[in-house]
Amino acid sequence: GTKHEDFVSAKKSLIVEAANKELSAPVRATYAFGQKIGHTQYEVKRAFRNALRSLNEYCVLATGKPCATEEEINEQIERIKLQFGDVEKVDRPAKESDYLLLNISGLENGNELKDFNYQDYLYELGSALLTPSLDSKLEGVSSGAIIKFNDDIPALGKSNIEVSVLVKEIKEKIMPELTDDWVSSVTEFDSVKEMNEELYKNIQNVKKRQIANQYQGLLTSKLIEESKLELPEQLVIAEMDSILQNFMNELQQNNIKIEDYLQITGLTEETLQEDLKNQATRNLSMVVILDKVVEDQELKLDEKEVGFIDEHMSTHDGSEADSASHRLNLESESLRNKAMLHIL
Repeated sequence: GTKHEDFVSAKKSLIVEAANKELSAPVRATYAFGQKIGHTQYEVKRAFRNALRSLNEYCVLATGKPCATEEEINEQIERIKLQFGDVEKVDRPAKESDYLLLNISGLENGNELKDFNYQDYLYELGSALLTPSLDSKLEGVSSGAIIKFNDDIPALGKSNIEVSVLVKEIKEKIMPELTDDWVSSVTEFDSVKEMNEELYKNIQNVKKRQIANQYQGLLTSKLIEESKLELPEQLVIAEMDSILQNFMNELQQNNIKIEDYLQITGLTEETLQEDLKNQATRNLSMVVILDKVVEDQELKLDEKEVGFIDEHMSTHDGSEADSASHRLNLESESLRNKAMLHIL
């Protein structure tokens, strides 16, 4: 990835580190928040941090299951095998997961539908592509079969299209045998055992992040609830505008109009405004709280963190004033991440 992605990833890892710690319970986050709020003690749910002897126990407490089950590892292995599988022609009726070589066409009111014409199209039976009924129509057919049916084509926004399909060949997916030789020939691992250990570690890390995010979200809500901050209205409005602008840019990049978004999600302009206000209030409240933690705890960036910022700034284009402002924002964001980790 880019240096910026590395920088963001490094900052996010500060929060993930909290999931790796084995802490005595109950966990209490205590911080000083000025004379107005005083010293407040927060006890977060014991389920997340209560006398954890192992990460596996941690996952069971937080998610109800181990960090990586045998079923999850096997699913990952099947995906890997699927990438390197082969297909061979078979002389039998088609079944799910077979690959069918098809010619497909459609007629709308007796006229050829040019955007729905495929020759020698390799279709995986069960993939639920092209039309809603195609899989059920192809189940059990043999090579040489010609089937016709009327169906919708959602991708084209078309209804009641006369679909014609010629089944030219049926191919079966041949999965490779899971052996040390195969693993070493197609992956960077030397054995099945080594690959399984890495898969376990990857699944474990994903679940650690999920748990850390849960824990952080719970604690963030508790901090905001207890702090009872009164934010200036103009500041909240400015933050709402910033959030909305970023959101509108994202919609534009995906060629989505705000009117279409509201219709799809069922939101109204009023509920959207309320969501924006809640998010803006949450964002600003956490900035105030975390900045106070940085001040009270006298938190500083270490050499490694400063190094990440230096690397990012080396790729940043802009005026001297713009660069100085950008660097200050990065430093402030990094310090707030440290403050959150301190609270966690």
